[in-house]
Amino acid sequence: MRSAILVFLPLVWGVGCSDSEDGAPVEPTDARAQDADAHDDEAVEPPPDAALDAEGADAATPWTPGVLDWTNCTLPGPVAGECVDIELPADWDDVDGPTLSVHLARVASPGARGQVFVLAGGPGQAGSSLAGISGFFPDFDLYLLDFRGTGASSYLDCDAVLAREDFLGCAERLRSERGATLDHFSTTASARDLGMLIGALRDERPVFVYGGSFGTYWANRYLQRFADQADGVIVEGLCPPGRCDASLYQDAATNEVARTLFGLCAQNATCNAKLGGDPWGFVGALFARVAGGGHCPELEADSDALRSYIALALFHPQARDYLPAVLYRYARCEPGDIEAVDHFNDLAFVGVSGRNALGAYSSALRFHVILSELLPDPPPTLAEVEALHETLYATGEESKVLATLADAWPRSPREDRWGALAETRVPMLMLQGTMDPATTRAVAEPFAETFAGDHQHYVELPYLTHGVLWHPCAQALVRQFTANPKGALDTACTRALPAPSFDYPADGAMRWLGTRDAWENGG
Repeated sequence: MRSAILVFLPLVWGVGCSDSEDGAPVEPTDARAQDADAHDDEAVEPPPDAALDAEGADAATPWTPGVLDWTNCTLPGPVAGECVDIELPADWDDVDGPTLSVHLARVASPGARGQVFVLAGGPGQAGSSLAGISGFFPDFDLYLLDFRGTGASSYLDCDAVLAREDFLGCAERLRSERGATLDHFSTTASARDLGMLIGALRDERPVFVYGGSFGTYWANRYLQRFADQADGVIVEGLCPPGRCDASLYQDAATNEVARTLFGLCAQNATCNAKLGGDPWGFVGALFARVAGGGHCPELEADSDALRSYIALALFHPQARDYLPAVLYRYARCEPGDIEAVDHFNDLAFVGVSGRNALGAYSSALRFHVILSELLPDPPPTLAEVEALHETLYATGEESKVLATLADAWPRSPREDRWGALAETRVPMLMLQGTMDPATTRAVAEPFAETFAGDHQHYVELPYLTHGVLWHPCAQALVRQFTANPKGALDTACTRALPAPSFDYPADGAMRWLGTRDAWENGG
């Protein structure tokens, strides 16, 4: 069956990209697919200073986890791990009040020299769905915390609904069922969960916190509360409050990444010639044809779908480079072109849509956190979003949905520090792909400017997309940092990263387009 050029799909933060030959996520060298040694049930008491924060508030919280009843579990990968469900205060300022069940998974490493606590992206992605990255930290015990409302942490469910009215109905049901506790399905609450659990579980070994995409926003909130707890923090795909708004700023920034790609196309003789000597202008002319109606109906695209399609392709580190050839074929729309584009879609976008693409993902939690915490205040109107999108060639549709929901959604109140970056001297490694379409360089800039102290490293990886940990250069930087978080960092590998190539080899064209000539039919 011929695939449409795009179905609705929001840009999802926290999706690790791939450089494998089949487009599947790259497996680390040690995938931990073997059985893990089971740990005995533990009675863990936090040391007196285990949860100090910048203001001392959480250090005074009278809470201990008691006995943690770890049980063997199989995590996505599959990876052998251990899991535990812990009753935590719904409101950390009322530890004797209602509780929520929070899920924590552990992937143990024999002889581990430390602990890494993983913060997933989204918002909405479950940390336990990221067990496959354990091989990137082979000398550490990995702890995977499900953000409140995701995975097995008191899951919030709106996943069977699609229409705006259904989401509003689901939101009303959640408020009715959860009551005031819905306000505590927040980044602040999950940051306090993290800090208290680190304080309870740590020992004399070093502790690192790793966050990707929205996980970097979560990490910042953690550092606001626990400024000196961790021995080091690793963040990638940087999502600072204010810039990372899931709205107008990010939409425009994504478009600039597409402009950069087609600017590189203009520097390649073949790519530039195929796209008429003005590749970005070629894209604009294609949009004009699509907007006029009737162009290439076999691929079932309108202007909104084409914008989302281009934006989505920018996430994939290999498929992205074939985007000029795909749009060239879409513009021509001969039978061979339609077959080539269908082939590309089936390979590049397999498995990216649907509830289960990221594991136990919660769209309800996603909408709740974005609408409560990330959108500008006041949020943009639908008319403002639509007006901006008319000027863009690459962006997702989710900001339109958010604009229609903003006034009616039962948003939680924002705390005083919600828009601020943390004040911390903790060693940090901040990794940023320069062609990241979700959290672009412009979006990431406040992280680089704020966290510029001793042993705080902001490192750009040229041309890489969203989710850089899959790349050997990023892995090498992480190994250096975890070995000595206060040591010098050798970033030489970043200077050897290749630019996108538009001189498509025959085997690459066959893989991605089903033809030996990426540009022309009959190959």
